[in-house]
Amino acid sequence: MKRLRNDLSQPILSFAIVADTHVGAEAPNTVPPLENRRTKYVFRQLAAQKPAFVLHLGDIVHPVPALDGYGAAAVAAERLHELLRCPLHATPGNHDIGDKASPWMPAKSVHQDWIDMHRQRFGAVYRAFTEADCRFILICSPILGSGLPEEARQREWLEQELADNAGARLFLATHYPPYLLKPDEPDNYDNIGRRERKWLLGLVERYNVEALFVGHIHNFLFNRHGGTRCYALPSVSFVRRDYAELFRVAPGDREEFGRNDQGRLGFFLVDVFDSGHIVHPISTDGATNDESLDPVRRTPGRHPSKVSRTALGVHSRHSWNEVLELPYNAPTDEFQRRSVRNDYPLLALWQTGVAHLRVPISDFSTPESALRLAALHAAGQRFTVFTAGVPCDRHAEALRRHAKLIDSWEVVLPWAQIKANVVAVSRLRRGTGRTTTI
Repeated sequence: MKRLRNDLSQPILSFAIVADTHVGAEAPNTVPPLENRRTKYVFRQLAAQKPAFVLHLGDIVHPVPALDGYGAAAVAAERLHELLRCPLHATPGNHDIGDKASPWMPAKSVHQDWIDMHRQRFGAVYRAFTEADCRFILICSPILGSGLPEEARQREWLEQELADNAGARLFLATHYPPYLLKPDEPDNYDNIGRRERKWLLGLVERYNVEALFVGHIHNFLFNRHGGTRCYALPSVSFVRRDYAELFRVAPGDREEFGRNDQGRLGFFLVDVFDSGHIVHPISTDGATNDESLDPVRRTPGRHPSKVSRTALGVHSRHSWNEVLELPYNAPTDEFQRRSVRNDYPLLALWQTGVAHLRVPISDFSTPESALRLAALHAAGQRFTVFTAGVPCDRHAEALRRHAKLIDSWEVVLPWAQIKANVVAVSRLRRGTGRTTTI
C-alpha cells in the first residue's frame, strides 16, 4: 500500500479501545458491581463519540470460567455491549478463558471448553477485519504456549493472514503484552513466554506492524519495538495493586492499596491518518453511570504529534527513563520481581499536548536512553539539549550521532567565557546542523 504524506489535519478513521472491564454478575434489585457501573459509563461515552468500532483487549468478565458466576457475568457483559451502537471486536483475556500455561499462575490454565464458551458468547477468539484500508488483527494470547490444537491453528492462521496482507497498514491487538521492558526479559505473570514471544515479535518486525495494543497490566505503558509503537492500556475498572507501587508515594485509596486509584482509569480513542496515527488516552477518574454524562476530555489539536513548534515546554528534571522493580506480589508474581518503567509522566505530556522537553546531554549518552528518546521523538516529542560549556568528546559525539532527535542545543556559559568559546561551539554546531542558543 502506498503511504501518503504525513497529513494530520483530518483522520481517515477513528476507533476506540477498552481493556479489562471485569464485568461481574448482577442480581435483581441490587446495585450492580462497581466494575459494571464504570464500564457502563465508558460505553455510554463511546456511544456518544460514535467510533467506527471498539476493540476490547480482554478480561471482559470476572470471575474466571472455572468458578460459579461466569455465565451470569457474561450475560451482564453482553447487555453492556449493546450500549455501544457500533461493532465490538474482542480478544479474550486470562479471566475469559484461563491463564497462560505456567505452573505458577494464580488460576487454572486455558482450556478448550472455556475457549468454546467465549466463542459462543463473544465471537471468534482470533479474527481480522479491514477498515479504511487498514487491517486490524486480534489474536488470542492466553493460548500461546498451551500446546492446545487451537494454538497451532492460530499460528498457521496468523502467519497466513500477515502474508496475505504484506504491505498493508497493520494494527495488532491482544491481551498479554509480549514484554514489559525488554524483548529478552524473563517470563513473568505479565508477559508472553519467551519462545512464543520471539515468534510473535519476529512477525511484527517482518511485516512492519504499525501499532500493537495490549491490556492485562491495568497500566499505561509505551514502548517501541523496531518501527512498531506498542501501547498498554489502563483498565476501565480498577488498578492492579502491584502496579499501584510504581510511584514514590502511597496511593490515595490506602484502604484498597491502590486498586481504586481513580485517576489511572480510562480508555483510548485512536485517530488514524493517511500516514500515522494518534492515540488519545482518556481518563475517566473512576466515573460511574450514576454520574452526569459530560463529554470526554479529548484534545486532538494539542497532541504532541500535531505540534510543530511551540514556546511551551517542560524541564525534564526527574528521570524519565527510570527502571523500577515491582515487589513480588501475591497472587500474581510471588517468586520474582518484574522490571517496568513508569510512563505516567509521558501520559501527562500526551494528555496536555506538551511536545517540547529540555534534557541534559547525558540523557543521550547510553544506548538504552538514546533508543527511548528516539521512540519518544517518533511519537511527537521534541528535545532541547543543554550542556554546561563546550561538551566533552563523549558528549560531543552524542550530539553528532543523535542530531536528528535534537530540536535545539543550549550551551550554558558564564558571560565572561562566551567570546572565548564561540568558535568551538560554532564548529560543533555545524557538525550537528542544530540551532544553538548560548
